[in-house]
Amino acid sequence: MAGYREALHAAGLTPRARIAGAAPTMPGGYAAAAGLLGDRRHRPTAIVGVCDEAAIGAVIAARRLGIAVPTELSVVGIDDHEHAEMFALTTIGQSPRDQGREAVRLLMRRMSEPDAPVERVEAASALVVRSSTAAPR
Repeated sequence: MAGYREALHAAGLTPRARIAGAAPTMPGGYAAAAGLLGDRRHRPTAIVGVCDEAAIGAVIAARRLGIAVPTELSVVGIDDHEHAEMFALTTIGQSPRDQGREAVRLLMRRMSEPDAPVERVEAASALVVRSSTAAPR
């Protein structure tokens, strides 16, 4: 969350960004998006879901409220879940197998060398562009 807030600040979006807590599920994303989208005066132009399931819930909420995705609302998820393509969801792809392998390597290193300096690892991810995003009007 701290990294997300820092990125918003760096992009000059802090004053306009809102964070809606929700369970990382389709129903959680639906409920959070319905709350955000229900206020016509402060309706966002984009939603970033904490995961693809939450983002898909946001797409469903938008459709039920008559809000067109992506012409009126852009939606992005995270994970490249197996259902992301079905909903034409733009998402940030991850590699859980590689992430797990790296986590085990770090754990094994920590167990064998408890006094070694903490190692920070950054994993590459890919933006998978589909059709749930567009430039705001």
